[in-house]
Amino acid sequence: MKQSESKKQNGPFKRLYLAVAERAFIVRASVVYNMQIETAYLSDLWSNMLSTLFYVIATVIFVDIIYSNVDVVASYTRAEMLLFIFIGQIGFYVMWAVSYSGISSLIEDVRKGDLDLVLVKPLPTLFYLETRRVHIVRTFRDAIAPTIVLFFVVPWSELSLTPLTVLAGVAIMLMGYICLHIYMLIFALPVFWVGESKNILGLAWTMYTFTDGRIPFEGFGSTLKIVFSVVLPLLWSTGIATSVMLGKSNALIMLLACGAVALVFLYLRSFFWRKAMLAYSSASS
Repeated sequence: MKQSESKKQNGPFKRLYLAVAERAFIVRASVVYNMQIETAYLSDLWSNMLSTLFYVIATVIFVDIIYSNVDVVASYTRAEMLLFIFIGQIGFYVMWAVSYSGISSLIEDVRKGDLDLVLVKPLPTLFYLETRRVHIVRTFRDAIAPTIVLFFVVPWSELSLTPLTVLAGVAIMLMGYICLHIYMLIFALPVFWVGESKNILGLAWTMYTFTDGRIPFEGFGSTLKIVFSVVLPLLWSTGIATSVMLGKSNALIMLLACGAVALVFLYLRSFFWRKAMLAYSSASS
């Protein structure tokens, strides 16, 4: 009797452990596979690195030109704006490395009918599709030089940062990445109904790159703040995270709001994926 009760108690924990272990194995296999491909073609190392480096240098020069004429932009000093750009650059590389390629490949799989080969595998299908194109080497190659330059350009001594606001900002960044990933996944799923969604995903990516990391959170009006943080979760990972780190926004309120938005988008991820699978099954039968 005691043994059966112990098994019942350990059951959920064992299932959780196995689920986490399975997903960790998938991520590891994806990283290793993509590293093997990327390290086989390193001839474009310097060209990609230099192009991203020149972009960052040009951005810093542009910021210096602006702040040579004004003291603040959208309540941000030069030091605060450089921190904002630094965090935005990190977010861009994270999303490019972890999210965009896998979602783009999903569209191709649906169009070519290759998704059937994935569905027959004994794997958590959506998680596998989301993580199979994790590009560590390529992203590190492109990001390392520009990120180091930005890190040393930011005048950290001029910033009013506290451990609590930084921790809150980092937590919002991470939840913001989850929201952004699901946002792009949702924009890719129309392929299951209309047969193509590359341009829709491209629109979602463009909206992200031209919103988050370009304009500080304080630069948006109240209506746009709601639209780009709740309806389209574009501002959390950079704009709001930076605002919280600098003490311009209430850390606790923004943490709770970001957590709520993340939970809603996690639900939407499962909801729209189920709908997509039903549409795919109907089309295949």
